[in-house]
Amino acid sequence: MANKKKNKGKLDSHQKKGSSLIAPFNQIPNRNSMSWVNDRLPCMLWAGLLINGLSRDNALEVFREIGTKLGLEHKGIDEGEKKMPRIGLYGLSIIDKTLKNEFFNVLSLHPESKSALRPLLLLDCLPMREKWLEFCGEVDVKKEDWKVLAQTTALLLDHQSQEATDCRWAYLLPSVNSGMLVLQNEEQYKEFQEYPYYQDQRKVRPFIRSTEMSISNTVLENDSYKTDKEIYSRAFWAECKNKTDCFISSPAKYEASFNITKTLESIESCWGELSQHFVETDTFTHVQAKRDASFGFCFYALTISREGLLSSGIMVTSKFSLRVLAELYITFSYLVATNDKKMWDVYRTYGSSQAKLTFIKLEEVLEDKPEYLKKSQIESLANEDIYMDFQDIELGNWAKIDLRKMSIIGKCKDIYDAYYSWPSTYAHGQWCAVRDTVFTTCLNPLHRLHRVPLPRPKYEDHAEKDLVKLTNMTLDLLNKIYPTFEHRLLLVRDETC
Repeated sequence: MANKKKNKGKLDSHQKKGSSLIAPFNQIPNRNSMSWVNDRLPCMLWAGLLINGLSRDNALEVFREIGTKLGLEHKGIDEGEKKMPRIGLYGLSIIDKTLKNEFFNVLSLHPESKSALRPLLLLDCLPMREKWLEFCGEVDVKKEDWKVLAQTTALLLDHQSQEATDCRWAYLLPSVNSGMLVLQNEEQYKEFQEYPYYQDQRKVRPFIRSTEMSISNTVLENDSYKTDKEIYSRAFWAECKNKTDCFISSPAKYEASFNITKTLESIESCWGELSQHFVETDTFTHVQAKRDASFGFCFYALTISREGLLSSGIMVTSKFSLRVLAELYITFSYLVATNDKKMWDVYRTYGSSQAKLTFIKLEEVLEDKPEYLKKSQIESLANEDIYMDFQDIELGNWAKIDLRKMSIIGKCKDIYDAYYSWPSTYAHGQWCAVRDTVFTTCLNPLHRLHRVPLPRPKYEDHAEKDLVKLTNMTLDLLNKIYPTFEHRLLLVRDETC
């Protein structure tokens, strides 16, 4: 099991095609998608109710008896009239009448199954509803039966759960015993007949699931079985949604895990020391692209980390801060690694050209001027080193390579993987970031684990240690090229945090 988890989702199992990494299962030609939860669970709900109501051991013996009786009965049907002996709720409604009667005869031998199956009567969409009413007798369906239905559904939602596997085995057994489903050898037949007591179940259970998956998606008759079954399954989930309420757990109340005031004081102290180091190492007054950028990276890192920590390090903006700090560090590392004076000049010139481009847009393009943009300030920045009329505008990446390649050259690919890729999904408003922040999973199993809005945003991911780490790594780089600067940012904790 540990090895299975370790190998799950390995990158080298994906096939690269252009800019996409193709998952292993998607590399299989002519693959058909199918869903246990969406399509097949609703059909085997009766089996889940028996497991939940009779105990697993008793339910398995009922399934075994059904499989044996229906298998034998099926062999007596004329070849031209034979259909797959499917025993899902929809399949039962279309199989041969003698098989249908035999199914209910077996259930009748176990009187306790009537109360266990009573929750089925809650469903208006139930196939053969009159037959189920006849079997269960004059019983009052109770409101509590929705809870039983929900509990049973919860047991079956995971298609690999023990209960779901039991149901899938029960579904296959009549087909195996009738000869309609031919297995490869006697050993496999024995695994089916003596399930779950024969052989290593870690081998048997996956075999059952894969076989059920294959047979459930195969139409052996010239009929509309698959389409009609899906109509029932959709109706089942729709009715459950309409008749039961969503319920969720509220996100934990957020609070800082560190002393914000003292940590911010550490930033102020570091800023002061860095300013002093800047003055002490300043020997020229002309443009020094490398030196200005190196110290600028550090001051900017302190600014970004300050804002991230000011929000307790747990708000969405803290992830934005991580992304900015990661890009800052990667850019700094790349420039240090290239050891090329021209690249420092290119970095600086690119920034000035972006100010020029913004100024032109303010002048010529934007009619509704953004409040945060001050035209005079943008113009001043654009003209600071050289008058903008003499500046070209670079529309691509300033280094002519993407940030990932920069991180490789700068020997900090680990930072790119850890702090850039995932926080970028939050900065770009991609689905997983949106879902993680404002949605949660409905805890009603009858709602199929759908997403519902949280009562308030989720603030649970603590970024404070990483904010401090990236800031200090940036200061380490500065110390490498402009020694000696040993002051570092401190994350201060106290007994109240």
